[in-house]
Amino acid sequence: MGGFPFAAMGYEVTEVLEDYFTLRNTPSGAPALKELLLSLESELHTPVHFAQLEDSDGFSHILVCCYVDYQKWVYDCEELMMMKVPAQFERVKDILSIQGGLKRIFAPHGHIFSYDSSGRTRV
Repeated sequence: MGGFPFAAMGYEVTEVLEDYFTLRNTPSGAPALKELLLSLESELHTPVHFAQLEDSDGFSHILVCCYVDYQKWVYDCEELMMMKVPAQFERVKDILSIQGGLKRIFAPHGHIFSYDSSGRTRV
């Protein structure tokens, strides 16, 4: 899969965003993904990121995250477990019709999608 190691906290949305990630390598797909992220940030008033990773069985997972860290090479599990989810981020479950609970993950490799308000990548 490629990518780099990261820690993230968010909700799995594989089914909801499958079309966006399928199209991301097409001329119309990348702008659609960016537009969705910027729209979520605008509505929630908090940074929002997408994280894509593969599990050990080769299945792809996509999370909409309130926190991602790709700067470190070693992560503190206790620190990630103690982090609080911004209250406004909880609304993402209703907006995207998410059923599952919050996940806190460490991924050995994956991809992060995150854009500032001007549309430039944060990663």
